[in-house]
Amino acid sequence: MDNSTNGSVIEGPSNMQYSSSHNIWYGIFGFIANSLSVILVLFCKCLRTHQKISILSLVFNDLVFMASLTIYGLLPVVGQMNVVRKLCWFLVYFTLATHTVAYMSISHITFISYLAVFKPLQFRDLTGTARTLTTVVCIWIASWLFVLICIRFDLPVNEKGCSLYLLVSGVGWITWVTVPILCAGLVTVVNMKILFYLKNSGNVRKSRVAPRVTPSNCGIPALCGLGDEPRREVSLPGHSPLIMHVRPSSSNQPNLSEHLSNTASPYHGREGGSDNPLHANESRKLSCHSAFAQKKEIAEAAGLELLHVPTTPARNRNDKENNLSETRSNIRAIIDSSNCASRNANLGSTLTNLRVGQSNRRISKATITLVLLTLSSCLLSLPEVIFCLVLAVQPEGRTDIANSNVAKFCKLSAGINALMNPAVYCWRLINWSNLRSYVVSKWRAMV
Repeated sequence: MDNSTNGSVIEGPSNMQYSSSHNIWYGIFGFIANSLSVILVLFCKCLRTHQKISILSLVFNDLVFMASLTIYGLLPVVGQMNVVRKLCWFLVYFTLATHTVAYMSISHITFISYLAVFKPLQFRDLTGTARTLTTVVCIWIASWLFVLICIRFDLPVNEKGCSLYLLVSGVGWITWVTVPILCAGLVTVVNMKILFYLKNSGNVRKSRVAPRVTPSNCGIPALCGLGDEPRREVSLPGHSPLIMHVRPSSSNQPNLSEHLSNTASPYHGREGGSDNPLHANESRKLSCHSAFAQKKEIAEAAGLELLHVPTTPARNRNDKENNLSETRSNIRAIIDSSNCASRNANLGSTLTNLRVGQSNRRISKATITLVLLTLSSCLLSLPEVIFCLVLAVQPEGRTDIANSNVAKFCKLSAGINALMNPAVYCWRLINWSNLRSYVVSKWRAMV
């Protein structure tokens, strides 16, 4: 509430002209900024309906305040005292009512943030479109009725001119100041509690992913734990490679050592070799078929599955290299079957923790930003509220107090807050979508 020019209209003409131009420009800039905020809120697709209702309530409230300031700046231009008397009461009424609506709306947003952080189940139930709209309407009606009780209808416009600080009685100021002070205290306490809660590392899950030590006998990490099922490629002499899908079975694990001892070398009957090439080729084919049948039997006993993948046959390989690679593949595949289950679980939990940790850190920062914006918006208007309380306590020296440097500082802080509100509302649009994601994640965790 910028009352830096709310002096009496019966003062000198130069002071009146300065007051008029100051309020007119201030009201025009604020009106344009809030109009842009309305357009941005209406076309924003990342907000829910209840969030748009809360933001539009605050923006429309500021539009009414800026319009009243512009009209107040035009009063000295009118020059007719009868018109001034008729408009002055409405301007004072609108100014105090919009301030009351702003404080109560900020308190409502703070309450929503509290539910989002501490009670996500209640947040889901209390933030529907109908309930939010009902709450906003009740805030407006209660605020305007409360201000009407404070100022009543008998403002002494003739004696003191159209000055807000001089027209409202001491009892009216004391009555009105109770609501902003209570709302500011509630907003401060609740927001500080939210900040401390989110800053605590034990409440916001932070995951740090370090290089996991790979067992020396688990084979290639890229083949174990990164897919839905770990795989191992096995090459047989004269045949295309085979893909072993490891499906470990706890009941079959003790039998692996027995089959492993029998498959150390599928060519154990050919150590001596043969001088006849045809006989050697035929024996090689028989040994390959027997090795494949033996591998299939081992895989079925160990809970593994063999898939035939058509590729180019490996013909130009040495027998010893084939024996060695095949034996190593058998050993690694069987060992992987006992280790990949735990590796899969560890890797899956690690990736999940990484995603959850990064998401929670990002969402908690957005929630902290929203809380800080709400807190600053409330605290910037608090100096003027305290100034109004001082005016109520000392009714004799109101004129001197209203023209002091303290009054100018209080008016300046309130003016900065009023001009900053559109930017604050636009920034809330960004952070409220993240706040909703934070609520959804906490609600799912609780369920």
